[in-house]
Amino acid sequence: MPNPPLSSSPLYLIDAMSLVFQAFYAVRGLTNAQGLPTNAVFGFTKKMQKLLSDYRPERLVAVFDSPGPTFRHEMFAEYKANRAETPEEFQVQVPYVLRLLDAAGIPHLSMRGYEADDLIGTLAARAAQAGQTVVIVTADKDLFQLVNDRVKIIRPRQDDLTVFGPAEVKEKMGVGPEQIVDFLALTGDTSDNIPGVPGIGPKTAAQLLGEFGTLENLLSHAEQIKNARQRELVTTHAEAARLSYRLAKIECAAPVDLPVVAGVCAPNFASSALMSLYRELGFTSLVKEARQKQAAQADFFGETDAAVSQIPGDGKQAASPSGPTVSHVVWDRKSLESLIKRIRKAGRVALDTETTDLDPMRAALVGISLCCEPGSAYYIPVGHRLEEDAGRQLPQEVVREALGPVLADKGVIRIAQNAKFDLRVLRRHGFPAGPVHFDTMLASYVLNPEGRHGLKSLALELLGMEMTEIEALIGKGKNATTMDLVEIVRVAPYACADADMTFRLADVLGERLRENGLTGLFEEIEMPLVEVLDAMESEGVTLDTSVLDSLSRSLGAKIDTIAADVFRIAGRSFNIKSTQQVADVLFRDLGLKPKRKTATGLSTSSEVLEELRESHPLPARILDYRHLEKILSTYVEALPRMVHPETGRIHTSYNQFIAATGRLSSSNPNLQNIPVRSVEGREIRRAFVPNHRGDVFLAADYSQIELRVLAHLSKDSELRRAFLENRDIHSQTAARIFGTPSDMVTEEMRSQAKVINFGILYGMGPHRLSRELSISHAQAGAFIEEYFRAYPGVREWIDKTIEEARQAGYVTTLSGRRRMIANMNSSNHNLRSNAERMAVNTPVQGTAADMVKFAMIALHQEIESSGRRARMVLQVHDELVFSLPEEEVEEFEPVVRERMQEALPLDVPLRVDTKTGRTWAEC
Repeated sequence: MPNPPLSSSPLYLIDAMSLVFQAFYAVRGLTNAQGLPTNAVFGFTKKMQKLLSDYRPERLVAVFDSPGPTFRHEMFAEYKANRAETPEEFQVQVPYVLRLLDAAGIPHLSMRGYEADDLIGTLAARAAQAGQTVVIVTADKDLFQLVNDRVKIIRPRQDDLTVFGPAEVKEKMGVGPEQIVDFLALTGDTSDNIPGVPGIGPKTAAQLLGEFGTLENLLSHAEQIKNARQRELVTTHAEAARLSYRLAKIECAAPVDLPVVAGVCAPNFASSALMSLYRELGFTSLVKEARQKQAAQADFFGETDAAVSQIPGDGKQAASPSGPTVSHVVWDRKSLESLIKRIRKAGRVALDTETTDLDPMRAALVGISLCCEPGSAYYIPVGHRLEEDAGRQLPQEVVREALGPVLADKGVIRIAQNAKFDLRVLRRHGFPAGPVHFDTMLASYVLNPEGRHGLKSLALELLGMEMTEIEALIGKGKNATTMDLVEIVRVAPYACADADMTFRLADVLGERLRENGLTGLFEEIEMPLVEVLDAMESEGVTLDTSVLDSLSRSLGAKIDTIAADVFRIAGRSFNIKSTQQVADVLFRDLGLKPKRKTATGLSTSSEVLEELRESHPLPARILDYRHLEKILSTYVEALPRMVHPETGRIHTSYNQFIAATGRLSSSNPNLQNIPVRSVEGREIRRAFVPNHRGDVFLAADYSQIELRVLAHLSKDSELRRAFLENRDIHSQTAARIFGTPSDMVTEEMRSQAKVINFGILYGMGPHRLSRELSISHAQAGAFIEEYFRAYPGVREWIDKTIEEARQAGYVTTLSGRRRMIANMNSSNHNLRSNAERMAVNTPVQGTAADMVKFAMIALHQEIESSGRRARMVLQVHDELVFSLPEEEVEEFEPVVRERMQEALPLDVPLRVDTKTGRTWAEC
């Protein structure tokens, strides 16, 4: 429960900079779409919102320090001299804090030569003298000296706002407010470089002041101090204490020109100016909160984004148009024909589908929404099942016959959000939908891979439009229904808003793509890839469930054997799946030395168990148990349940807008993550078989693609020569780092060199390498240094790339793909190091990803144009898998190799390895 208001209309003085600093270190890793750090602004905003919510201040002023020296520096040149330089990512946020206050209608104050504490002290003193109550909001204990019966302090701590009066100050500090300056004079303040009396800590200072009252009385009667050591310290450092007193004492008579008796402001944290700033900073959650509060105050919950009406002229209006989108329901053929004419005349249309499921392979079509001009959209219901709606809507076959030609017309530009979903749904229901020309979700991804790409987030950020969440229609959790059981007049505004916002966003995002030079990447890679992925996902891949049934039985037996072994070694039984019970056995029963803790206790992560396996046999067996359990539950038992009931195949989803490097990811199920290094993992691949009798799999895999990209980017002569002369790059690196002739390199040496070759791409340092190879930190460092001596061009390229990323704030691939890199200039070592690793890895991995995408597009077009029966069915990063008749392999294999090698030419040759097999495992 919040504290009650302190008094009627107190004056609130905000020590703004202390709160912004507190927020900066409390909130981490927050940036907007352009990569601007926003953590301090966001945290400060949340603190201010809580203050407004709990105390409802009517008069408020924010006070800031001013840049440059103050009168304290004249007293003591070393004042605040030990403070680290303010981080750049903090400095760039201060102007936004000032803009935030302006937008909220909160005045702010600073004065050259004075600190915020002095201005706060002056204003507080004036207001108290005028009989007012004052509340100071600060994270700084120095301001406790201002507390009295009229002046209180609130110290924000996480979600708590604690009020300090004289009694609370004394309870916390050991002295009352009137002794705080004396207290600080004795203890000093390391943050401000106030010297104090060395050796006198808080408890001793409070004890001495309890006995002597004031600093001056203490210094004047130092000979009366009972403790000899304390007496010597105080006597020796008496002048330092007096200087410290003057430095710590807040000036309460600064020449501030601000009337504190009159009303100062009426804060408004929901102003339109503030909403605009929130959108600029990417604070979509704050915009939503503000809108929800406004809605509650205005009592208009239940309003929708758009009004519902019939197409003008039909005389069947369902509701009065209001809000950002005017929506029309298409009930009859005449209205449908009128809509089709509008679309053909406009020459472009945004489309969206309403369905019963998020899986496009299982979803039933409920309705189609279309927009061909901003502000107005149309909803065609075709699958609503409520009795009052079912007979009113057009039959699906009628809509398909009339609308199909428009959706397939090459002269009509089609726009969609997450087009692959809508295309799949429409095509499954017989609509001859042609390719979509502009996908707003993909455009957002290309512009900022790590941003938010959902329609509602984009509409809020780029258009300032807040949209209704789907839960408002279908509910959520166990009480959720499906869209086909929601009334048409309720669905129409929601669906039309989706189409309208998509239509509007296409213009905004298209312009931004052009401004940033990203149109080529979008039009030549990402949009053509939509059709490729739709074809792959629709095709699916056949799963032989009998193989997994057999594997399930054998895995169950192995798991039982390992469990028995674990209990034998531990000396008792326990739940191996319980991290707490595993921790008890390892660290309490066996006395193994714990490596690290988590928020909930001692860690038993795989990384910790790997470190402990050298000291005891039990961690290794627990790892074995977890490995087989994961394979059993994640793949062997789960995959058969994901076979489509109609096709009898697995239909994974390939995601274009997840990985920031441009790589595709796979989900539902993730077929890119099936383990291949273990026997059991390879057995899972044996369950994947070609789609037709007489077919085989053809797998084509880029060989060392990322190292070849690195050779191209770095221009390192030795690395390039290795690939030009078709040498074994891992053996060559091994020979160099181990200082041995090439013909003397062992398989173990080569394996270690392989870890180093690829580790360099991911910014692996000596610490990580020593753990990976089980070698000393010094030896790992020596290996890395020798690697860079062998390939000096790589080090030069890495240094250059990091510096360019630091200056520009982003890195690019050979295809122009751009990734914003935040924290390149962070004062936090971990954040900065991670940013540098991303800056180095992204151009390499991203270029490799673009190369694979180019190859996929070329091979899809080859298959479509040639009439081949081959079908691309799987993509696992650098590997493409085709299902095709065995008699086509001889002719198709060289085509695959050629298209892949020509996808994105480099200075070094690309090598593609191909294999065929009756199962994926055989490939």
